[in-house]
Amino acid sequence: ESVMEQGGSPEAIELLERAAALIRENDGEDSSAAGPVLVNEAVVYSGMNDPEKAGEALRAALKLYEKDPGPEHPVFADTLSRLAETYAARGAASPAQTLYSQARDILKATLNKNDPEIAKVSEKMAELYLRTGDMENAEKAFAEVVDIYRLAYGEDSAKTAQAENDLGETYLASEKFKEAEPLLRHALEIREKEYGEDHPAVAQSLNNVAVLMENQGKFSQAMPMHERALEIRRRHFGDKHPAVTQSLENLAAVYQSVGKYQEAEDALRESVGIWQDYVGDDHPATAQATFNLGTVLFMRAKYREAYKVITNAKDVMERHYGEGHPNLAVPYKALATVSKKLGKRAEEEKYAALFEQANK
Repeated sequence: ESVMEQGGSPEAIELLERAAALIRENDGEDSSAAGPVLVNEAVVYSGMNDPEKAGEALRAALKLYEKDPGPEHPVFADTLSRLAETYAARGAASPAQTLYSQARDILKATLNKNDPEIAKVSEKMAELYLRTGDMENAEKAFAEVVDIYRLAYGEDSAKTAQAENDLGETYLASEKFKEAEPLLRHALEIREKEYGEDHPAVAQSLNNVAVLMENQGKFSQAMPMHERALEIRRRHFGDKHPAVTQSLENLAAVYQSVGKYQEAEDALRESVGIWQDYVGDDHPATAQATFNLGTVLFMRAKYREAYKVITNAKDVMERHYGEGHPNLAVPYKALATVSKKLGKRAEEEKYAALFEQANK
């Protein structure tokens, strides 16, 4: 049985350690031939959700690679990038970005400036910037990926479409709608040509363009796009998949904007049910969907039910984030508002105070 067949397991690690020991015995302790074995060890440890052990294996590989083939070689850069991933997995964004930058600099110095290997590192950097809320640097890194993929694969390739979609989503999150629109529309056009009109990637692009339209108040354009994305996702993933909830929740937001509150309520009830089946009642995703449902119930003047539903969502969020957490600011404000409608003065004051605390 091969190491790959062993998968992420102690047995695979044992086989790799024996292989590394044989190389050292035959070629010497500092032989770079053991480097790929150590990198494979890191891959297995990562599969076992042990980034610390993966990092140890990669640092050992880097020590060997520093002598041969040297610290300016793409193999050294690749190992640096892999080490960065282990830091990112542990939530250590700063050292991860430093390692990614070092890897990218080496690749830029040794490869053609439009080599996709450079783009792969930039893409990882961009994703990490997004996770840490550094939108400006995420935009720059994704823009570099787009430029490289356009030259390496062509304007109308699937890889270019993915890169343009990623950059467009980043602009969309920063409310840079003018910059986002041509990227997201072109990505949709490429994907429809590349994959056909009934594909999950097309649904993702439809969703993004629809959200863009929604943010510009073009609800009549957004609605059919969300509906089409929902149909595609139902066909590909089934009615009970989390991918379906994104379309349901976005469609519900459009329905609310045009006053179709019953349709919005129906969509959100379905979304809550999917999350309950998929992750259970006591999960932030279920809580968020439940809160969204509560807001529609409030808009429909179903104040008692809205209070109960939003309170349930708030309770789950408090268990996960803690009372007064910033993520609870909006639910607290909603509960203060609905409490006022119900004449619950004490609750109104309580949630108004919690809103102020969470909103600091």
